[in-house]
Amino acid sequence: MKRLLATLLTLLLLMGTGSTAMAKPPSRATTILPEKSTYEFNYLLPDYVVEDEDATLGVSLKTKVLGQNGYDDAYIKFSATGPGEVNFSKDISATYADEGTLAAFDLPVQYNVTTDWTINFMEDGLYNITFQLFDTNDNELAVKTQEIEVSDGTGAFVYKVPENIYVDTEVAVNVGFVTQQDYEDVHFSFVKLTGTGDVIFRAQDSNSTWHTFTNMGTWGPAAGFDIDGPTSETTLWKLTFTEVGTYDITFKLVTDSNAVLVEGIQRIVVESAQIDEEEEENDQDEDDQDLDDQDQDGKGNTHGLLNALRAHLKNKNKGNSMVRVQSTNRLMELLQERGMSQEELENSIAEMEEAISGDDSDTNNFKALAKMKEQMGKKYETYINGEKVIYDEDAQPLLENNRTLVPFRKLAEILGAEVAWDGEKRQITVTKDDKYVVITIDQVNAIVEGEEVTLDVPAKIYKNRTLVPLRFIAEALDTTVDFYPEGSLISIKKKDIR
Repeated sequence: MKRLLATLLTLLLLMGTGSTAMAKPPSRATTILPEKSTYEFNYLLPDYVVEDEDATLGVSLKTKVLGQNGYDDAYIKFSATGPGEVNFSKDISATYADEGTLAAFDLPVQYNVTTDWTINFMEDGLYNITFQLFDTNDNELAVKTQEIEVSDGTGAFVYKVPENIYVDTEVAVNVGFVTQQDYEDVHFSFVKLTGTGDVIFRAQDSNSTWHTFTNMGTWGPAAGFDIDGPTSETTLWKLTFTEVGTYDITFKLVTDSNAVLVEGIQRIVVESAQIDEEEEENDQDEDDQDLDDQDQDGKGNTHGLLNALRAHLKNKNKGNSMVRVQSTNRLMELLQERGMSQEELENSIAEMEEAISGDDSDTNNFKALAKMKEQMGKKYETYINGEKVIYDEDAQPLLENNRTLVPFRKLAEILGAEVAWDGEKRQITVTKDDKYVVITIDQVNAIVEGEEVTLDVPAKIYKNRTLVPLRFIAEALDTTVDFYPEGSLISIKKKDIR
């Protein structure tokens, strides 16, 4: 009997082993995409918009959530509301007043396109611009409304404020002043309007001397200064807020008798102290934790942070570029919080320029460089295949009707083009390989390989130098142009560079 039980037990064990060995592996979960992709609009806004002058509005439409199918015959509508008429145009073929509808197009599952619109507001004031996406059955697929403040040309203050601001932590805020007009014997004043705590303002003058103010102050020589318009000037301010809450600060352009000419108010929300764990949740490198450790251990000491920045630049081609650039940006924030000097910032920029020199570099590297330039208030600096273009002191780029004009001969020489000047016709002929371009000074019509095209702004003579629209001439010479709004930085790449 015992032998029979033992035999049956053995058979049961063998059957169990056999069934386990023959069992099918569990199937893996399959990600099922939604039937249709979803989409979203985003805007790239100009810093300063003046009534009755053309401004460029970048409108991007991209996939938000990837689906199995896109849409046939989708179409876009746009409209504007405000105190005056708004004219839209995206090419020379059509101009729309206040609203319009674009021709239907097939929208693929994966889509990311940015269109530069030229918009003109006939009166100053506050406007709302709306873009909408519809399917062929008029169902709304995406919509975004953007508020735009339009100036009368007297001037405006433009603030660049970090996304997160924490109590008792010094933060860098760029305050720019843009105007079309001339002013004499003026200065800037600033004041905290609302907020439960104090606001400490710090800025560095042209002699590298730091000045500190609490809640209010004036900026500029006692005798005042003159402003020659059109101009755009930026000052780097370091602000500290002593309590959590919402603050309103204002900068003003005032006369010697303190009459207000231009005023710009900025609202700032101050949060409680940052929690270090947030950095770890951002999937940063171990370097980021080291940065936070240095931030806690070395208040006011930038030596370790500068060494970390150099290490990032030295290893620019290693690892995930997006994560590395996030770390670089974090470094720049910490350096600013610690009171990074002008000299240290200039040295860091020089090292970054050396790191990207000689190649087209990763887009994220230029974003990091642009952020550094923004902190110095630099604008319209140009790089060709990573090499910085050094313009003559009396021939710098300038902005006209929201288009960048650059000294033409310098740009053409670097791109390997030949330039001929016809003084009688006031024409420039540019030849590169089998391409040629003819531009006439003060005329919006140009010739590209025998075909007439229309420029957004004409070429002009300025201080005995010829200035041409940057994007037009660069693209006509078979290059690509990238604009980084963080520091108004321009990168030009030859198309044979990868």
